[in-house]
Amino acid sequence: IDYILENLEKIPSVKICRIGTRNLVTLPMRITDELCKIIESHNNDNLSIFCNTHFNHERECTKDSKEAILRLIKAGVSVGNQCVILKGVNDSGEKMLALHKKLLEMRVRAYYMYDPEIIPVSRGFRTPLAKGYEIIEYMRGKISGMGIPQFVNDLPGGGGKVTLSPK
Repeated sequence: IDYILENLEKIPSVKICRIGTRNLVTLPMRITDELCKIIESHNNDNLSIFCNTHFNHERECTKDSKEAILRLIKAGVSVGNQCVILKGVNDSGEKMLALHKKLLEMRVRAYYMYDPEIIPVSRGFRTPLAKGYEIIEYMRGKISGMGIPQFVNDLPGGGGKVTLSPK
């Protein structure tokens, strides 16, 4: 990480580094003080470092995860969350609201809520696009705007992300 960030800093056109990791959920112990010191040493006027993580259910919001997030925040890293709507796991307004309230308590701002990608192993978790609209509508007025993610569809074949909104 030190080597990568050091070399990114040397590229004049690179001003922002976004680290994407699920370690805050699955392996929060990997976010050590040593790692955070390395990140902090590169988080400066030349390079702004952000972290996007991937919590999908409020039960993933553990004490260890919160401690890891706070270490990153103390290193100057802004932490956001991208979740995936998963049938039978978090496909209701109530479950998404509970997740995003927990995330705000942990100082994690909502970023994206994804419609699942079309891949063979995930077919059983897919929900209709209308479910995402329903969830976003349910959350409005029940949580601060920073707790409401953008609903996006990641188009197949590298088509990019498209923001979807109700109505």
